[in-house]
Amino acid sequence: MERIGWQGATRTRLLKERLGQGLAHWREGWGVEQWRQAGVEVECAEQCSRPAGERQCWLLESGDAAMWVEGPASIGPALASHALRVDGSPANALVHGVGKRCFFDLCSTLWGKDGAPSPVRSAPPGEREAASRHGGLGFRIAGIPENLTITVNRAWCQLHASTLPNEGRPSAMVERRVALGSTRIAITAAIELGEIQLLDSLEWKVGEILLADVPHDPKVILATPAGRIAKGSLCRGRSTRAVVLD
Repeated sequence: MERIGWQGATRTRLLKERLGQGLAHWREGWGVEQWRQAGVEVECAEQCSRPAGERQCWLLESGDAAMWVEGPASIGPALASHALRVDGSPANALVHGVGKRCFFDLCSTLWGKDGAPSPVRSAPPGEREAASRHGGLGFRIAGIPENLTITVNRAWCQLHASTLPNEGRPSAMVERRVALGSTRIAITAAIELGEIQLLDSLEWKVGEILLADVPHDPKVILATPAGRIAKGSLCRGRSTRAVVLD
């Protein structure tokens, strides 16, 4: 059985922000000022831009949750060259060692939880593994020496959903009386004075007196802007008028 369903806009935005926070934490940890403009953008998981050239993919996986990180084969040396401000030539063993550590640290930080799995070389995600219609998400990281594409599946999103703030989530249902609370509305009481010809009413003038055949305690209809709610009898209270509900 296949589970169909896209990630909501709010969750997608919050997961993007969480990845951005992880990216900022990694950048500050490596103390590279020139990466300050690096950021995370959302892309369609099935259509993540993959520049031409030799690309490699690394997989972080824990249970059903999976994250694929794709980038050029030179991503490690490129990062180390910028971080150390040295030549990133293939013969420089220091650059390669630092580059691998720097890149793996980025992958673990983006994963986002303590005890992140180690990245391993992998094939790119399949069409079904991270399809948007099955809850997968795609991201692009720009502003570092080489652009990276990040693809996560539904299980990864669900794993991290528990750490997201409650923004955008519906509140729990409450009882009707609690929901209405102290809401106030206007109430009116209308008295039926009798019937006349419509044409006669068009000839009324200011100051005229209308005599109605109603008792001192007439029947009234109680209503709010939403409509009629009850009926009763109008009578005199201690100092004001009162309505006794029928």
